[in-house]
Amino acid sequence: MTQESYPVMGNTLPGISTLKSKASACGYGESCAEVWRFALFSLLACLIRWDTGNDDGTKEYSNLDFIGGNIIEPLFPVECLVYEYHTVIQTASVLPEADSARFNSGLIDETGDPWWQSANHGLYRELRISIRAYQLLSTLWDEVYFTQAKTQDVQIKAPARPSFPLGNAGDMISVFNAHGSPRSRMDPLPVRNTGNITPRSPPCSASTAGYSATESRIGKHTMKPYFGITGGWLTFWVTVACATDMMLFGYDQGVFSGVIVTSDFLDVLDLNGKTSLVGTVTALYDVGCFFGAVAAVLFGERLGRKLTIICGTTIMSIGALLQITAYSVPQMIVGRIVAGIGNGINTATAPVWQGETSQVKWRGKLVVIELVANIAGFSLSNWVNFAFSFLSGPVSWRFPLAFQFVFILIIFGTVPWLPESPRWLISHSRTDEALQIIADLEQKDVNDSYIITQHGEIVAAVQYEREHSVPWSQLLRGKTGDQSGTGAIRRLILGMGSQAMQQLAGINVTSYYLPTVLMQSVGLSNRLARLLTACNSVSYLVAGFFTIPSVERWGRRRLLIIGAAGQFFCYLLITILIRFNEKPDYPHQTEVASASVAFFFLYYVFFGLAFQSITWLLPVELNSLSMRTKGAAVGTATNWAMNFMVVEVTPIGIANLGWQFYIIWTVLNFAFVPTIYFFYPETSNRTLEDIDRYFRDNKSIFVNNTPEGLCVERPARYAEIEQSLVDSNAGMLQAKKMQIEEGFATVEQHEAA
Repeated sequence: MTQESYPVMGNTLPGISTLKSKASACGYGESCAEVWRFALFSLLACLIRWDTGNDDGTKEYSNLDFIGGNIIEPLFPVECLVYEYHTVIQTASVLPEADSARFNSGLIDETGDPWWQSANHGLYRELRISIRAYQLLSTLWDEVYFTQAKTQDVQIKAPARPSFPLGNAGDMISVFNAHGSPRSRMDPLPVRNTGNITPRSPPCSASTAGYSATESRIGKHTMKPYFGITGGWLTFWVTVACATDMMLFGYDQGVFSGVIVTSDFLDVLDLNGKTSLVGTVTALYDVGCFFGAVAAVLFGERLGRKLTIICGTTIMSIGALLQITAYSVPQMIVGRIVAGIGNGINTATAPVWQGETSQVKWRGKLVVIELVANIAGFSLSNWVNFAFSFLSGPVSWRFPLAFQFVFILIIFGTVPWLPESPRWLISHSRTDEALQIIADLEQKDVNDSYIITQHGEIVAAVQYEREHSVPWSQLLRGKTGDQSGTGAIRRLILGMGSQAMQQLAGINVTSYYLPTVLMQSVGLSNRLARLLTACNSVSYLVAGFFTIPSVERWGRRRLLIIGAAGQFFCYLLITILIRFNEKPDYPHQTEVASASVAFFFLYYVFFGLAFQSITWLLPVELNSLSMRTKGAAVGTATNWAMNFMVVEVTPIGIANLGWQFYIIWTVLNFAFVPTIYFFYPETSNRTLEDIDRYFRDNKSIFVNNTPEGLCVERPARYAEIEQSLVDSNAGMLQAKKMQIEEGFATVEQHEAA
């Protein structure tokens, strides 16, 4: 490249009239918004042509896989060129050694030539474009440009020497988005106005921005979102965060069962012989969880999935600290309630976040993994309780309570840097950010037709639900308005029902009180009861792992029916065996007591197989997009309300009803089998949009007569609909490419004339 072919300071930026002419030549309107949008890309395109030494820079980029941007909005020929060049620059080589020193010294050579004239000294063209882009950006942010360009052409502003290393052109033109966060290349660009134009300054200096302009050309790399992790590994870390959250939930469920039989705890809080008060202290945790789930309904949709979990975990940490330092029943009660509020918020949000960031083929498995982690936390709490039962004094119960901070720290260390739910972002008009996250989660380019289709389906679903949304005031009165076609109330009730069934299956008769049950109903010693409780939790965990490969292969319905039938069988035999064990003169009390313990173990296996995890998954899958946060939160609130009832009545029922108390859970588990068979549709191997489509197309509350509600594999009709959308989008992209090429030709003809 010669010195003459490289533009020096004083390049002219065209004014409004010139830009309108260029926009018209491309076949676009002359509205102010389009003109200014066109202006930005037109100018940067000129810089690219100058710095590549290509008089016809358009030809080099005419064969594009995809144009970039939102296919719904108008696209300009120069826009696609800028987007494509962003990729070209990002893959550029590093500077030669000789140029690196000059670059680090401010791009001034030995002869004192200005840094913008360094084109003749071996600098890579990508770096020159970075310089030109920075120069242009400085001009666009200058008040003089915005004032003068309305009526006349202006000169490019002479830039000061950069105080930071320059990155690539794509970085420089897109440092910040509207929220002051690092801007992706799919974000709206800084200059966008529909009327009165006002200059805009960067939210912060480039040297201190979250998106630092650090370039790979001097041995450094630009900071990427999520530390550069995409695809399966990004989903893995979301799962780690959600699973840790649910492990904390499981640990909290199990740890108090060992605490309330610790002698020092009973002495310090003066609870010896106060069975009813012990039950209240235990159960008030679930009251807090209920109100936490309600809080997630009120604030979760406003805050987003990530921030809601962080708030919930912060509240949990406060509650845990109050419990650890408690020396009185009132402080312990406050600590239990506060911790419960945080846990209720988290358990209402984590499954939703996991479900909305998972690929279809992994969604069920990953949510199940969360609930298996819940079992792991429960199992860990039992073994910690057993280990500390050999110690005396405050450490025997304060340390098990303090151990939950391990999980809290992991949550604080992972959640902030992971992606937000793309569905939540789209529902809050942050569609470009959502598109990038979908691409990152799928490990595909944002321009891939599959990504565009997924993004478009969510956008369409959000728009549909927004147009048919129903306020809570009407929904609670049974009125659904225009949303009657979506089955909103039916889906809400099914989600609530799945959570109610989990608690009414009798799991927390044993989760909170198994040592008490084994000591009072079976007659075991304190130490042996703790040991068997810990061993039982291991079989529970193994059963939970079996669900991971089975939940998509066997389906939700089949596993739930098998689980309910197995739980009924176990409680039936437990009831019979404890009846004989309570007979004072029965000669085989030891044998029937041992047999009842075996069926408590088997009950956990059946519960871990299905009801532990799938009942949490269904509210996320069954509710429509606009109702998903509300539906999951209401389902969780139902779970905690039932949980409170079970935990409150269990010690009283064991003490006063004896073996007859277990008849309740036997009957309830039997009733779950026909309930699931007739009313719950299959949701495995379906997208969330497939499930929306099912409820719109099938109005009957009975699902046993609809093949799409029973089959485990994805219905062929749904797959055909999605494929047609993918093909349609691919055709639109090809047509748009041809339109862009025609636009280039029109611009060239206009300029030649």
